[in-house]
Amino acid sequence: MKLKTFTIAWILVMAIFLFAQRRPQPVALQNGFNAAVDLTHRGIRGTSRNMDTAPYLSPAAWTMDRVSTNRWVAPLVVLNVTEQARRDADYQVTLEDIADWEQRHGHIAPGAVVLARTGWASRWSSVNDYRNADRQGTMHYPGFSLEAARFLAESRGVSGLGTDTLSIDSGAARDLPVRHYTSLHNLYHLEDVADMSGVPESGAVLVAAPLKGDSGVWWRMFALLRR
Repeated sequence: MKLKTFTIAWILVMAIFLFAQRRPQPVALQNGFNAAVDLTHRGIRGTSRNMDTAPYLSPAAWTMDRVSTNRWVAPLVVLNVTEQARRDADYQVTLEDIADWEQRHGHIAPGAVVLARTGWASRWSSVNDYRNADRQGTMHYPGFSLEAARFLAESRGVSGLGTDTLSIDSGAARDLPVRHYTSLHNLYHLEDVADMSGVPESGAVLVAAPLKGDSGVWWRMFALLRR
Protein backbone atom coordinates (compact mmCIF):
# COMPACT_ATOMS: atom_id res chain seq x y z
CA MET A 1 0.00 0.00 0.00
CA LYS A 2 2.83 2.35 0.94
CA LEU A 3 4.60 1.54 -2.34
CA LYS A 4 1.43 2.22 -4.30
CA THR A 5 0.91 5.55 -2.51
CA PHE A 6 4.54 6.54 -3.13
CA THR A 7 4.24 5.65 -6.82
CA ILE A 8 1.09 7.72 -7.26
CA ALA A 9 2.68 10.68 -5.46
CA TRP A 10 5.80 10.43 -7.62
CA ILE A 11 3.71 10.38 -10.79
CA LEU A 12 1.80 13.47 -9.66
CA VAL A 13 5.03 15.33 -8.89
CA MET A 14 6.45 14.48 -12.31
CA ALA A 15 3.22 15.50 -14.03
CA ILE A 16 3.26 18.87 -12.28
CA PHE A 17 6.94 19.32 -13.16
CA LEU A 18 6.39 18.51 -16.84
CA PHE A 19 3.37 20.81 -16.99
CA ALA A 20 5.39 23.66 -15.52
CA GLN A 21 8.15 23.04 -18.03
CA ARG A 22 5.69 23.29 -20.92
CA ARG A 23 4.03 26.51 -19.71
CA PRO A 24 5.02 29.50 -21.89
CA GLN A 25 7.42 31.88 -20.20
CA PRO A 26 6.74 35.64 -20.15
CA VAL A 27 8.07 37.43 -23.22
CA ALA A 28 10.63 39.31 -21.12
CA LEU A 29 12.08 36.02 -19.88
CA GLN A 30 12.01 34.44 -23.33
CA ASN A 31 14.13 37.30 -24.62
CA GLY A 32 16.53 37.09 -21.69
CA PHE A 33 15.28 40.13 -19.77
CA ASN A 34 15.09 39.39 -16.08
CA ALA A 35 15.10 42.80 -14.39
CA ALA A 36 13.46 46.21 -14.72
CA VAL A 37 14.35 49.73 -13.62
CA ASP A 38 11.52 52.18 -12.97
CA LEU A 39 12.35 55.48 -14.70
CA THR A 40 9.35 57.40 -13.40
CA HIS A 41 9.50 59.89 -10.54
CA ARG A 42 7.09 59.78 -7.64
CA GLY A 43 5.04 62.98 -7.44
CA ILE A 44 5.42 66.28 -9.30
CA ARG A 45 8.25 68.77 -8.80
CA GLY A 46 7.89 72.03 -10.68
CA THR A 47 6.62 70.54 -13.93
CA SER A 48 3.27 69.65 -15.43
CA ARG A 49 4.13 66.81 -17.80
CA ASN A 50 6.86 64.37 -18.70
CA MET A 51 5.92 63.14 -22.16
CA ASP A 52 5.27 65.29 -25.15
CA THR A 53 4.71 65.32 -28.91
CA ALA A 54 4.59 69.13 -29.20
CA PRO A 55 1.79 69.39 -31.80
CA TYR A 56 1.32 73.02 -30.82
CA LEU A 57 4.64 73.79 -32.56
CA SER A 58 3.60 72.36 -35.91
CA PRO A 59 0.16 71.57 -37.38
CA ALA A 60 1.74 68.55 -39.10
CA ALA A 61 3.14 67.09 -35.87
CA TRP A 62 1.62 63.96 -34.38
CA THR A 63 -0.54 64.16 -31.32
CA MET A 64 0.12 61.53 -28.66
CA ASP A 65 -2.82 59.37 -29.72
CA ARG A 66 -1.42 59.18 -33.28
CA VAL A 67 1.95 57.74 -32.24
CA SER A 68 2.12 54.03 -33.08
CA THR A 69 2.07 51.81 -30.02
CA ASN A 70 5.06 49.97 -31.50
CA ARG A 71 7.15 53.02 -30.67
CA TRP A 72 6.49 52.67 -26.94
CA VAL A 73 8.72 49.58 -26.82
CA ALA A 74 12.15 50.33 -28.26
CA PRO A 75 15.90 49.75 -27.91
CA LEU A 76 17.19 52.16 -25.27
CA VAL A 77 20.31 54.27 -25.70
CA VAL A 78 21.68 56.13 -22.67
CA LEU A 79 24.13 58.95 -23.32
CA ASN A 80 25.97 59.57 -20.06
CA VAL A 81 26.91 63.25 -19.91
CA THR A 82 26.81 63.66 -16.13
CA GLU A 83 30.36 64.97 -15.90
CA GLN A 84 29.80 67.52 -18.66
CA ALA A 85 26.57 68.68 -17.02
CA ARG A 86 28.26 68.93 -13.63
CA ARG A 87 30.79 71.36 -15.10
CA ASP A 88 28.27 73.27 -17.22
CA ALA A 89 24.59 73.50 -16.28
CA ASP A 90 23.78 74.68 -19.82
CA TYR A 91 25.53 71.72 -21.46
CA GLN A 92 24.05 70.41 -24.70
CA VAL A 93 24.56 66.85 -25.97
CA THR A 94 26.94 67.02 -28.93
CA LEU A 95 27.75 64.98 -32.01
CA GLU A 96 30.96 64.01 -30.24
CA ASP A 97 28.96 62.48 -27.36
CA ILE A 98 27.06 60.36 -29.89
CA ALA A 99 30.25 59.37 -31.71
CA ASP A 100 31.85 58.30 -28.42
CA TRP A 101 28.82 56.14 -27.62
CA GLU A 102 28.85 54.52 -31.07
CA GLN A 103 32.57 53.84 -30.85
CA ARG A 104 31.87 51.72 -27.76
CA HIS A 105 28.55 50.14 -28.76
CA GLY A 106 28.08 50.42 -32.54
CA HIS A 107 25.57 52.43 -34.54
CA ILE A 108 22.36 53.46 -32.84
CA ALA A 109 19.57 51.23 -34.12
CA PRO A 110 16.67 52.71 -36.12
CA GLY A 111 13.63 53.13 -33.91
CA ALA A 112 15.68 53.47 -30.72
CA VAL A 113 14.94 56.01 -28.03
CA VAL A 114 17.91 58.10 -26.89
CA LEU A 115 17.99 59.39 -23.32
CA ALA A 116 20.50 61.94 -22.05
CA ARG A 117 21.61 61.07 -18.52
CA THR A 118 22.72 64.40 -17.06
CA GLY A 119 22.44 63.64 -13.34
CA TRP A 120 19.66 66.20 -12.98
CA ALA A 121 17.32 63.59 -11.51
CA SER A 122 19.15 64.00 -8.20
CA ARG A 123 17.64 67.51 -7.96
CA TRP A 124 14.04 66.27 -8.24
CA SER A 125 13.22 66.82 -4.56
CA SER A 126 13.87 70.58 -4.83
CA VAL A 127 11.89 72.75 -7.25
CA ASN A 128 14.48 75.52 -7.06
CA ASP A 129 17.42 73.22 -7.72
CA TYR A 130 15.59 71.44 -10.51
CA ARG A 131 14.62 74.64 -12.32
CA ASN A 132 17.95 76.29 -11.45
CA ALA A 133 16.76 79.79 -12.42
CA ASP A 134 19.00 82.83 -12.20
CA ARG A 135 17.96 86.27 -10.94
CA GLN A 136 16.47 87.13 -14.31
CA GLY A 137 14.33 83.99 -14.24
CA THR A 138 16.26 82.13 -16.94
CA MET A 139 16.50 78.43 -16.10
CA HIS A 140 19.77 76.57 -16.48
CA TYR A 141 19.78 72.82 -17.11
CA PRO A 142 21.26 70.54 -19.81
CA GLY A 143 19.61 69.37 -23.01
CA PHE A 144 20.28 68.28 -26.59
CA SER A 145 21.99 70.43 -29.20
CA LEU A 146 20.13 70.96 -32.45
CA GLU A 147 22.99 69.28 -34.35
CA ALA A 148 22.74 66.15 -32.21
CA ALA A 149 18.95 66.00 -32.56
CA ARG A 150 19.17 66.42 -36.34
CA PHE A 151 21.75 63.65 -36.63
CA LEU A 152 19.72 61.25 -34.48
CA ALA A 153 16.54 61.94 -36.45
CA GLU A 154 17.92 61.97 -40.00
CA SER A 155 20.96 59.69 -39.85
CA ARG A 156 19.85 57.19 -37.22
CA GLY A 157 16.05 57.28 -37.51
CA VAL A 158 15.34 57.26 -33.78
CA SER A 159 11.78 57.31 -32.44
CA GLY A 160 12.26 59.67 -29.53
CA LEU A 161 14.57 61.72 -27.36
CA GLY A 162 14.49 62.08 -23.61
CA THR A 163 16.28 63.54 -20.64
CA ASP A 164 16.22 63.74 -16.85
CA THR A 165 15.52 67.50 -17.01
CA LEU A 166 12.48 69.65 -17.74
CA SER A 167 12.99 69.66 -21.50
CA ILE A 168 15.02 68.18 -24.35
CA ASP A 169 16.15 71.77 -25.00
CA SER A 170 18.61 73.20 -22.50
CA GLY A 171 17.07 75.62 -20.04
CA ALA A 172 18.79 78.67 -21.46
CA ALA A 173 17.97 77.81 -25.10
CA ARG A 174 15.81 80.42 -26.79
CA ASP A 175 12.86 79.56 -29.03
CA LEU A 176 13.08 75.80 -28.25
CA PRO A 177 15.00 74.84 -31.42
CA VAL A 178 15.27 71.13 -30.62
CA ARG A 179 11.58 70.86 -29.74
CA HIS A 180 10.62 72.64 -32.96
CA TYR A 181 12.84 70.43 -35.09
CA THR A 182 11.82 67.12 -33.53
CA SER A 183 8.13 68.00 -33.71
CA LEU A 184 8.46 68.42 -37.47
CA HIS A 185 10.06 64.96 -37.66
CA ASN A 186 7.54 63.31 -35.31
CA LEU A 187 9.94 62.32 -32.57
CA TYR A 188 8.31 62.11 -29.15
CA HIS A 189 9.91 63.58 -26.04
CA LEU A 190 10.47 61.96 -22.65
CA GLU A 191 11.10 64.56 -19.98
CA ASP A 192 11.71 64.41 -16.21
CA VAL A 193 13.11 60.88 -16.51
CA ALA A 194 14.09 59.44 -13.12
CA ASP A 195 17.54 58.20 -12.06
CA MET A 196 19.23 56.28 -14.89
CA SER A 197 22.29 55.14 -12.93
CA GLY A 198 20.98 51.56 -12.88
CA VAL A 199 20.51 51.41 -16.67
CA PRO A 200 23.38 50.39 -18.98
CA GLU A 201 24.36 52.63 -21.87
CA SER A 202 23.36 49.89 -24.31
CA GLY A 203 21.36 46.67 -24.29
CA ALA A 204 18.23 47.71 -22.39
CA VAL A 205 14.73 48.02 -23.83
CA LEU A 206 12.39 50.90 -23.09
CA VAL A 207 8.76 50.27 -22.20
CA ALA A 208 6.74 53.49 -21.97
CA ALA A 209 3.06 53.59 -21.10
CA PRO A 210 1.64 57.07 -21.73
CA LEU A 211 -1.85 58.19 -20.86
CA LYS A 212 -3.95 58.83 -23.91
CA GLY A 213 -4.13 62.50 -24.81
CA ASP A 214 -3.11 65.04 -27.39
CA SER A 215 0.13 66.26 -25.79
CA GLY A 216 1.90 66.82 -22.51
CA VAL A 217 0.73 63.64 -20.76
CA TRP A 218 2.07 61.70 -17.80
CA TRP A 219 3.46 58.22 -18.27
CA ARG A 220 5.08 55.25 -16.53
CA MET A 221 8.37 54.12 -18.02
CA PHE A 222 10.62 51.12 -17.40
CA ALA A 223 13.93 49.86 -18.72
CA LEU A 224 14.09 46.08 -19.18
CA LEU A 225 17.54 44.64 -18.45
CA ARG A 226 19.52 41.44 -18.84
CA ARG A 227 21.47 40.58 -15.68
